[in-house]
Amino acid sequence: MARRPRRQSAGRADAAQDSGTIEDRVVDGMMRLLANRSYGSIGLGEVAEEAGVSLGELRVAFSGKLAILNAFSKRIDRAVLDGEPAEGDTPRDRVFDVLMRRFDVLAPHKDAIRSIVRGARCDLCLAAFIDRSATRSMKWMLVAARADRRGILGTVAAKGLVLVGADALRVWLDDDDPGLASTMAALDRGLNRGARAMDLADRICCGLRPRRDRVAEPRPADV
Repeated sequence: MARRPRRQSAGRADAAQDSGTIEDRVVDGMMRLLANRSYGSIGLGEVAEEAGVSLGELRVAFSGKLAILNAFSKRIDRAVLDGEPAEGDTPRDRVFDVLMRRFDVLAPHKDAIRSIVRGARCDLCLAAFIDRSATRSMKWMLVAARADRRGILGTVAAKGLVLVGADALRVWLDDDDPGLASTMAALDRGLNRGARAMDLADRICCGLRPRRDRVAEPRPADV
C-alpha cells in the first residue's frame, strides 16, 4: 500500500475562504448550509442571506446552485494543484498521493460533501453535474500526478479515476480514523484495479492501431 502523504494542503483553500470576495462568501455560505441541510431544501435566497450578500450580487456572481458547487470544486482543485509536487516513483503512487491530498483539502467540508452525495441519489441534474465536475477534476489530478494520457486513453483514465475516487469517497465519509486507514485501503484497492484496467486498455489500443493505420492508408488508384 502506498504511504500516507505527510503534508497538509488545506491552507490554500482556507485562505480562499478568508479573501472576502462575493464569490468566496457565497461558496462558504452554501457549504455551511449543506453541512446541516439537504441540497434540495436550500434556496438561493437562503444562500444569499447566509453569505451576507444581496440577491442581485448573488445573481451576478452565479447562475444557480450548481454554479456555486462548480466554484467550490475549482477551489478544491486549486488547493491540490498549488501544493507540492506529487510524491512517488510510479504514476500509480503519485495518483495515490494526489487523491489523499485531495481528501485532506475536503476534510473541513465532510458534512457538506455527505449532503451533496445524498442529494445526487434523487436529483438527476445534480448527479450529472457531479459526474462532469469529477471528470474534469480527475483530468487535472492526473496532470498533477504526472500520469495524464492523451486521446481516448486519457478519457478512459479520467473516467476510471472518477470511479476509483467515488468508491474511496464513500469510505472516507464514514472514516473517523485520523490516519484514514480505511480510506487509504479502499483507494489502494481501487488504484490496483484501475492499473490492471489501463494495462488492458493499452494492449487493446496497441492491437487496434495497425488495423486503424491500414484503414487510413490511401488506396491505389484503379487502373
